[in-house]
Amino acid sequence: MLQAEITYRDGSKETIATDGSWKTADNGPVRYSDIYNGETVDARMEPKGWDAPGFNDASWQSAAVIPLQKITS
Repeated sequence: MLQAEITYRDGSKETIATDGSWKTADNGPVRYSDIYNGETVDARMEPKGWDAPGFNDASWQSAAVIPLQKITS
């Protein structure tokens, strides 16, 4: 999940958040990720050119949209 709230120098604001238009794939370089123990990354697994314009992401899936649940105490 991502929600980035950007405030520009001119005072305008923009929110960028994940939604169903984002793409995901299981074949990335992150082998393990944990909030306390960090990440294990195998850079050899990074798809070539994934961060360049024109990358073919046809084999990637759309990100799942999961509604947040209200936490009650």
